[in-house]
Amino acid sequence: MDFIRELVAFDQWLRTNYLPPSSQLLWYKLFMLCNGAGWPEWLVVENVELMALLKTRNEKSFIGYRDKLIEVGLIEFKKGKKGSPSRYKMNSLLNCTCNLQAQTTVETTVQMPVQTTVHPTASYKQNETKRNNLVVTTAPDGDKRMGDVISHYADVLASFPSTTVVGELPEYLEAMDTDVIIDAIDRAAAEGKRQWSYIKGILRNRKANGIKTMLDVQREQEERSKRGTGKRDNVSGSGEIGGDDDRWGDLGTTRL
Repeated sequence: MDFIRELVAFDQWLRTNYLPPSSQLLWYKLFMLCNGAGWPEWLVVENVELMALLKTRNEKSFIGYRDKLIEVGLIEFKKGKKGSPSRYKMNSLLNCTCNLQAQTTVETTVQMPVQTTVHPTASYKQNETKRNNLVVTTAPDGDKRMGDVISHYADVLASFPSTTVVGELPEYLEAMDTDVIIDAIDRAAAEGKRQWSYIKGILRNRKANGIKTMLDVQREQEERSKRGTGKRDNVSGSGEIGGDDDRWGDLGTTRL
């Protein structure tokens, strides 16, 4: 599967189809587990593991979330038996033979090259998708970093990243280490700023200042302390706050 295009396809499918927030989160968790396992046809995973990822102890509720994904054709499920765990199959939204509720047209917008792979042993060709004269380039060895950031984003902000987030992250993955991006997400969450525009403001400042590693972040903080400013990343000075038209939704709404 194409990591980024599948995420974008899911986001676009949600625009015309209702899916409960917890079912959206379950789809995302299964997607990340499949990606980490190298995209087996059937993923072996126990209910208790998925329930822990969803932070729920109610198995009946969990089954309801899962059944909704099965109902709309996003996943297939084989119940386990004694000595044989349950298995899940993710149905691609790009080359779908399943009975989904709506046809999905995938348009991916990324301003910088994106490296994605969903199976470490497979051979890939570069694919390009154009939208408004912007190009997405996919190549091997990049999706683990993207996956780590998106997974952290969803866990910390309890929100499924929009296509805007997925489209703009590669610019910063090209410019700095994964930990630097994760740190920006943590800082924004600690300050109660849940908008991608705020996180992007931090990242833009770091990129402009040549910050690529967490060591660079620490050095910058030390320099500010020595100057006696004590200021954090000057996000407001970047002109980014409120400057993005990204759709946002928290758990508990119809979008994640």
